Parts: sequence; structure tokens; C-alpha cells
Amino acid sequence: MPASARKSHSKSQRGQTSGDSQLRQRSTLAVIRDGLFTGGQAAPETPAWAVPVMSPHSGYVQKVRPRQLLACAAEHGVCLRLRPRVGEHVVAGTTLGWIWYDSPRDPALDWRVFSPVLDAAVRVGFERTLE
Repeated sequence: MPASARKSHSKSQRGQTSGDSQLRQRSTLAVIRDGLFTGGQAAPETPAWAVPVMSPHSGYVQKVRPRQLLACAAEHGVCLRLRPRVGEHVVAGTTLGWIWYDSPRDPALDWRVFSPVLDAAVRVGFERTLE
């Protein structure tokens, strides 16, 4: 390809990339403005008898599958609350969430029972995403 054509081609690629970048920026701002990060109602307070569930991985919370979490919580008759939101960073061995029964008089929970479900339902990875 002649040098003049390469320069022209390179400039058009930059323009396209810049245009794509501006489109992504406008789309992202629209999603944020429209309330991606707002919830319908406040999360329940975590009671003193709640059992913390530890994160097996370090990284950014990329995706949460609430149906899996709700099914597990319903099956075991417990409440469940996640600590981080999508996009937040977690460190292996720190609290990913809490589980608890309605009453402190109920038997103690073993967080390891819920760890595989949380591991499957909460994707933690190296990159931060808005998924």
C-alpha cells in the first residue's frame, strides 16, 4: 500500500475508533443515568448471628446470578446478603456475603455448605465489568 494510502487509512481508523469510543461513552453514561446501580428496596440489615461466607477468589465481581442464590436460600430456609456489588473488588478469604436463619435460636449454619453455590453464582475475575 502506498504511503499516502496508509496515512489516509490510519486516519480513518483513528476517526472510527474515536467515534466508537464516543458511542460507548454515551451508552455507558445513559446506563448509569438510568439507574443500573440502584436497587428497588434497601437490603435487610445483617443480624449479629449471621454467618459470613468467604470469597474463594480475589478479583472484581463481574456477574451475579440471583436466581441461583435465591433458590439455594429458599431450599435451606435462610436469608442471604452479598457484601460487594458488581464491579467491586474482593480478596480471597474476606467476606463475600452472609447467611442467617430468621431467629438466633435456630441451629448454627456452616458457611461451607453455601460456598459452592456462591462460587457458581458470583463470578469473580481479573477485569472490572458492568455486566
